[in-house]
Amino acid sequence: MELITNSSLSAEEQASNTAHEAYGHAYFYELQQQGHDVNPFHKHKSVNGDEVYDEFTGMTVTASVRVDTNIQLDKQIKKVEKQARNNYNSRLR
Repeated sequence: MELITNSSLSAEEQASNTAHEAYGHAYFYELQQQGHDVNPFHKHKSVNGDEVYDEFTGMTVTASVRVDTNIQLDKQIKKVEKQARNNYNSRLR
């Protein structure tokens, strides 16, 4: 398996992105291969957000917000991204 991160990201963001891909998606993929009931992919749906003024049309519209409905994956990714950022920043102290 290969993980590629964007070299234009800061070092801290690269650490967070690597955690997202490796300990989020790849980890859930491996769990799924072992028969666990997890989905390694994001599942998005659009929900109505706040009303905003659209300067192009001159109208007030309800903004659409993308929400990840794969709660298990979302929690895992948030946890490991936070962990990676904490680890990265602790080495600077």
